[in-house]
Amino acid sequence: MNSNKHFKTLLLTLCFFLYEKAHTSNNLENHDISNICFNQNNKCFKLKVSDTEEKRRIGLMNIKSINKYDGMIFIYGAPSLVDIWMLNTYIKLDLIFLKDEMIIKIIEEVKPCIKKPCKIYRHNQPIDTLIELKGGFVNRYNLKVGDKIKSN
Repeated sequence: MNSNKHFKTLLLTLCFFLYEKAHTSNNLENHDISNICFNQNNKCFKLKVSDTEEKRRIGLMNIKSINKYDGMIFIYGAPSLVDIWMLNTYIKLDLIFLKDEMIIKIIEEVKPCIKKPCKIYRHNQPIDTLIELKGGFVNRYNLKVGDKIKSN
């Protein structure tokens, strides 16, 4: 009886793990690429586009490196309050919160989180866009609150 209970627990755990893996797998080949430039210093970044709820939910989860591009842009459309966490994100990121194509908040060098609970990052004002860049890019390219972006 006891081994049957352990087997059921193990089976349930395996099913949960497989369900989570299937629903958080990340195929970035399905994402368009956009070149976003900051007009203060004319620096452009190649970003994967997350413009659907599903793409925004997964973001850069389970990605171990981003060598072929510089990060991801999350497009929300209507301004809204946005919470970001780094669950199953394996790389440091700089978070750039934007409204009307202008940087309104920056959080640098956000650390990965592999296991819950993960810290929640937010801005207390609605945003319409969020950019995640490789950690250290904000400092390296001197990006600042008030800088404007444009798409190429």
